[in-house]
Amino acid sequence: MMNSAYAYFLQAIPGIGNKTLQSLSLYFGSAKAIYCAPETELSKLLKPRQLQNFLAAREKRDPETELKILNAKGIYYYSIEDKDYPKRLRKIPQPPFGIFVRGSLPKEGNVAAAVIGTRNHSYYGEKMTYLYTGILAECGICVISGMARGIDGIAQNCVLQKGGQTYAVLGCGVDICYPPEHERLYRNIIKTGGIISEYLPGTRPASGLFPPRNRIISGMSDFILVMEAGEKSGTLITVDMALEQGKDILALPGKVDDPLSCGCNRLIREGAYMLPEPEEFREQMKAYIKNAGVTKQAEAECEKATSGENELTQLETQILSVLSYEPLTLDEILRRIPQQGTYSCKEVAVCLTELGLKNLVLQKGGTMFLKK
Repeated sequence: MMNSAYAYFLQAIPGIGNKTLQSLSLYFGSAKAIYCAPETELSKLLKPRQLQNFLAAREKRDPETELKILNAKGIYYYSIEDKDYPKRLRKIPQPPFGIFVRGSLPKEGNVAAAVIGTRNHSYYGEKMTYLYTGILAECGICVISGMARGIDGIAQNCVLQKGGQTYAVLGCGVDICYPPEHERLYRNIIKTGGIISEYLPGTRPASGLFPPRNRIISGMSDFILVMEAGEKSGTLITVDMALEQGKDILALPGKVDDPLSCGCNRLIREGAYMLPEPEEFREQMKAYIKNAGVTKQAEAECEKATSGENELTQLETQILSVLSYEPLTLDEILRRIPQQGTYSCKEVAVCLTELGLKNLVLQKGGTMFLKK
């Protein structure tokens, strides 16, 4: 709870966005270390107005009390430091520093699919969305979408009718139902799945907030179904982010002269998988779940087998928190570790050697170090 409290405190400071929070975290190592950092160190990374807002908030607010108030409203916060933060999200470019949740998060072992499409759907798009999303639910695959009008809402209503689990990622605070006509859907999703957002509770929906949330929809999914999309559909923004994340795209084909299908047809021409006929899709999903189960079991056994040898000391943890995939010198590492001045150059050098033996750090050119 303590780490979450400090991370929530940081995310709630006006003018400090996700990119800055990531930079602070990389430099100081943890949310608590950022909170406790001296003004002189903070000024290296924060602009004057950001620093002013930070210092004012630190003087007036108590992080743990604020997190308790948030939880009392039925809203839970997970920072990227938390063990329950979705593993899939850690792997995407620009992962959210923290997410807010009403309800629950998907279980890590579950296969998840994003189902997305246009707001102005056709009867064909609606019918096919019910059909294919129903198969996903029957196979036990949870569905991630944006609870938007059109295909999103159709897909998520279908999952609930089938007794499955679905999760909605919003472009506003999790305490706001948008669009308002989806109030019943919003309430039902909370009962069996979850409402998720990187935006602070109380944040009103705005056009600029929806494109960034799409990376979370694709990031939390194993693959993406595109059910209907025009040539300039906003759905294709999610597809672009999914491709950047290395996710498979399955698109519903349509008539060549149908403007609501031209986006899907183009995706298929450019290499997306074409959705097969329903029974073949059902068999594919069963095989996918079986293969995913074998992979998850192998990963768990590997993690269990190596957990003892990879237990980290406090100094090792601090060093890994400041290392990235850009090489750093020993002096740079010494300056950046949270408890600067506590450890000698020799201690850090020995620790870097140990991390190298644990296959966690790579030494480059004899004097540079980076995460492996």
